[in-house]
Amino acid sequence: MESASARTPNQRATSIDRRIAKLVIVCVLPGWLVASILSIFIYQQEREYTARHALDAAHGLMRVVESDIMADIAAMNVLASSQRLTSGNLDSFYNKAQEVMQYTSGSTIILTDPAGQQLINLLHPYGSPLPRQVNSSVLRQVLDTRKPVVSDLFVGGTTHVPWVGIAVPVIRDGKVLYSLALGIRPKHLSEILQQQHLPADWVVSIVDRNGTIVARNRAQEVYVGKKIAARLQQKLLQAREGMFDGNTQEGIPAMVSFSRSSDFGWSVAVGVPEAQLSANLKRWLAIYALGAASLLLLGLALAIAVARRIARPVQELIPLALAIGRGDAVAIKPLGLEEADEVAQALSRAQELLRQRDEARARAVAERRDSEAKFLAAFDNSSVGMSICDPQTRRFLSANRHFCAMLQYSEAELKAMTFTEVTHPDDRDAGVEGMLRLIRGEAKEFRAEKRYIRKDGSEVWCDLTVNLVWDAEGKPELTVAVLKDISEAKRAREELSQSKERAERANSAKSVFLANMSHEIRTPLHNIIGLAQLLRRDVSDAAQRQRLDNLCDSSEHLLSVVNDVLDLSKIETDHLVLDDSDFSLGQVLDRVILVVTGSAKNKGLDLVVDVDPMLREAILRGDAFRLGQVLINLLANAIKFTEQGAVTLSVAFRSEGSDSLRLLFSVKDTGIGIAPEDHARLFAAFEQVDSTTTREYGGTGLGLTISDRLVRQMGGVISVESSAGAGATFSFEILLPRGSQAPADDAPESSTPVKFYGSRVLVAEDNSLSRELIRQMLSDLGCAVDLAKDGNEALDCASKHVYDLILMDMQMPRLDGLAATEAIRQLPEHWSTPILAVTANVFAEEKEKCMRAGMNGHLTKPLTPESLAKELRHWLAESLERDDQAEAEQAGSQRGAGRSTGSDSGPILGGSLGNGMSREFVLREFQRMHRGDLARVREHIAEGDHESARNVIHNVEGISAMVGAKRVRQVFAELGKALRDGMGQADIEAHLDACEVEMDQVAMLYTDGTGAAQAQTRN
Repeated sequence: MESASARTPNQRATSIDRRIAKLVIVCVLPGWLVASILSIFIYQQEREYTARHALDAAHGLMRVVESDIMADIAAMNVLASSQRLTSGNLDSFYNKAQEVMQYTSGSTIILTDPAGQQLINLLHPYGSPLPRQVNSSVLRQVLDTRKPVVSDLFVGGTTHVPWVGIAVPVIRDGKVLYSLALGIRPKHLSEILQQQHLPADWVVSIVDRNGTIVARNRAQEVYVGKKIAARLQQKLLQAREGMFDGNTQEGIPAMVSFSRSSDFGWSVAVGVPEAQLSANLKRWLAIYALGAASLLLLGLALAIAVARRIARPVQELIPLALAIGRGDAVAIKPLGLEEADEVAQALSRAQELLRQRDEARARAVAERRDSEAKFLAAFDNSSVGMSICDPQTRRFLSANRHFCAMLQYSEAELKAMTFTEVTHPDDRDAGVEGMLRLIRGEAKEFRAEKRYIRKDGSEVWCDLTVNLVWDAEGKPELTVAVLKDISEAKRAREELSQSKERAERANSAKSVFLANMSHEIRTPLHNIIGLAQLLRRDVSDAAQRQRLDNLCDSSEHLLSVVNDVLDLSKIETDHLVLDDSDFSLGQVLDRVILVVTGSAKNKGLDLVVDVDPMLREAILRGDAFRLGQVLINLLANAIKFTEQGAVTLSVAFRSEGSDSLRLLFSVKDTGIGIAPEDHARLFAAFEQVDSTTTREYGGTGLGLTISDRLVRQMGGVISVESSAGAGATFSFEILLPRGSQAPADDAPESSTPVKFYGSRVLVAEDNSLSRELIRQMLSDLGCAVDLAKDGNEALDCASKHVYDLILMDMQMPRLDGLAATEAIRQLPEHWSTPILAVTANVFAEEKEKCMRAGMNGHLTKPLTPESLAKELRHWLAESLERDDQAEAEQAGSQRGAGRSTGSDSGPILGGSLGNGMSREFVLREFQRMHRGDLARVREHIAEGDHESARNVIHNVEGISAMVGAKRVRQVFAELGKALRDGMGQADIEAHLDACEVEMDQVAMLYTDGTGAAQAQTRN
């Protein structure tokens, strides 16, 4: 225990008598404080009362002064009406004025003519010479207003003493003949103030309009004629009456009240000295202070007596407490004071508790030694690495055998090191930050996977867990770290991650390969289908027509398969983007039924459509084409696997919101059904339920896969309900936003040849042969065509001419298609002109770039007359004309031209050339223009400029596709991909050699008589 003698001076205890004395003082002070506050309150009340009284006095005095002046004005008006002035008998009037003056407060009466000349002045005998009027402003005011006027204080011209004048006009027959004035001495007004019996120490002043003191109740001989204080003058200008704290003319602090006359502008100011206001406050405060001091002295005397009586038994406890502190056994007797007895009992209990604590401490020491022995045994023999560190210095305090073996250091060596010294440099900052978070209490433990450096310099990966141990005072004492070697597990995870990454790259490469191959196959398929349709139209032999029908059916089936593969590859590579536009649900359903009706009729099946009529009229927003594609796939599948009965398409409401509809689409059939165990395989790519079904019904197994993935992109999932032999029902539920406007239904394309006479089209293309091919196609469609070889020329043409349509190549020198489009959109005449991109790239991101640049559409190379005519029909509908006679003449001309060219316009060009352009000419031009491109590509690659090399390659790809040199396009596309993928120099050289071989083959085609056959074989 701490003794009294051990305390420092700052810790000196306070005695009981001092504490009681303080208590007395604390009890007396509130009463004195309340009394003081009460005195101040009373003072405030008296001050407010005095202020109101002073303001009332100022107001009353102003009324007295006004009444006195008004009486004088009345007397002067009576005198002004005297007939003596009418008759001009001024001598008699002089005597009358002397009589009247006795009833006024004035000292003289003055009669003045309008020119300012005094005619009578009672201060002078009648007839004596008199001066001109001194206060000319008063005279002028009387003459102008024709009303009585009270002047401000002025000094007389002959008397040289202060005066106040009251002037009235003398009017006869509506004309002012004279000014009659009463001169009043300020002494008279001061006497009025003194007669009011105001308190002796109040200071009262009468002030004229100019702020000059006219009269005063004190020291008038000193202050009459002096200006009042600036603050009082300001207050008089701001208000008619009021009060404020200020000073008298003598400089005495006072509360000033004032009142201003509304009739003639004079004011009365009353000043009440602050000394008078505070006298009562000082008196009451003195009385309260004397009473409080008396009470305080009496209380202190009583407090000291009581305190000494209380302190005596407490002091008797001091030796008892010291004995208990030394461990002596003491007996404590009652002390006669309840509180002191309680302290004595507490000391007895403390004596017993001290004995028990000593016994418990001895047991704890023994248990701790035993626990430490067990911990050290477990710590040293643990199967994982363990270490103990100082959290402040980060130095090792201890390490078990496993930890030492893991890092190849002895325990002694580790104790001379910190944990940061054995941590990998890249992991040190994280380890230090984790330790700081533990010390700051932001985390209960720190866990991490980190690397340590062994003694031989090698690395070891460890799973680390660190906990902080706190001492009794709540300070960090030490850290306990547990380490587990995870090097092998880490290596296995990295290998697994690399394997997964390789698998994902392989899967992505597969999808890209499928997409590229699908595009490569589609181009010849379109040519085959077009040629077969042309041949079927011209062949009359039935057997030949049957063969051509079979060829067309097989080609269209193959094209459908390729389209499915392309769609699947787009979905898997995230290149398929759903459209978002308004559509009519009824129109979509009508198109779907139109596609599958023929198949259903051929098999004798009933095709049932169950849709609410109101739902058919619904205008929705989304991708109408992809929704129709899913429904066609499901209906075609149902028809294929149903031999008799019916196939039903139904659409039903699920829920309806203010801005959306949730719809359930279902396709039900009465076909062969699907066993439940085969449901999981339905939506796998390239699969059908079993091989027997595949052989019997055919197909790639992609229809359901594509439909399932399209529905998932729309936010739904396709489900199936079926069992073997009991038919099947495929359904999906999607949420579609409401649309705002129904799109116009597509009109059926007419078989009548379409011309666009009068339409002017600009073609921007850097390749001259490609420009010529597109120009010929547009000319055949009746368009006037302007050509530009780059973006700058296109911008120049657009600034000079107005075009109905612009076809813009994407890759051009100097200014590319995107930049040219943005510049053309700034021209006032072309802000809305349709601009279509022409490129070989079909991916969604390329189309998005076009839309952002301001383009309206996208055409994919190679162009055909059919695809070009379809776009012109959409964008130039207003220019579309059909002139039967002109078209017939032109058709005859084309047939004649076709016979002259023979087969030269055939397979290599895919039917995309116009009149007069033979195959040999096209190949010769292609070879002439692009024979140096491969050398330029080699130069760019040697300089490391792969971007320029890819631009040249892209240009060759586009024009080779236009002229039908498909093999050339393929090898150049593979070269471009090799550059994008960063392949090695050996692989790039192999691709360059392949390109050179194909370009040589093209050169041979137009010099060899068998060129047509070779072209068709290789390209």
